[in-house]
Amino acid sequence: MTFEDMPLYLKELKLNEYELIRGLYAEYLEEMSEYFVAERDVHGEIEYDSQQILKYWERRDHWSYAVVFGGEICGFCLLRKYPEEKTTYDIEQFYIKESHRRRGIGRQALYCLLSKYPGSWQIRIIPNNVPAIKFWKDAIESYLLKEIKLKEADEYGDKMLFLKFKTKN
Repeated sequence: MTFEDMPLYLKELKLNEYELIRGLYAEYLEEMSEYFVAERDVHGEIEYDSQQILKYWERRDHWSYAVVFGGEICGFCLLRKYPEEKTTYDIEQFYIKESHRRRGIGRQALYCLLSKYPGSWQIRIIPNNVPAIKFWKDAIESYLLKEIKLKEADEYGDKMLFLKFKTKN
């Protein structure tokens, strides 16, 4: 089977499947610590409130997905309705393991989400995360077949870059 023949799908996770992405979430935080100051425990692990993840199983306007490629979980997506704009979908966290990057897997996973949830969307990006800016802008413009502009805005006291767009049914 060639790479192009391998199936990719999003698996919506149930609460008892939280452990499937817990390790990936730790990898994600470690990688993201390059862009923000992270508190660490005595073992050097990044500390985080488990409610950051568990809310995706507790709230009706939050969804958690594992990205499965070739039968292996290679990433995750935590999707929500944005608290300040309840009609807008917001990818709060998105991660593809480094070993699976630059193969179109992240882009395919994004397109699955955009197809499943048509409507208003936004992607928030930390301004100094240049690889994320390139990925999101390129992937979304390819999906929409038009250019979209990054807008800088303040979010809870932090500067963020926003990509806002709409998808069709």
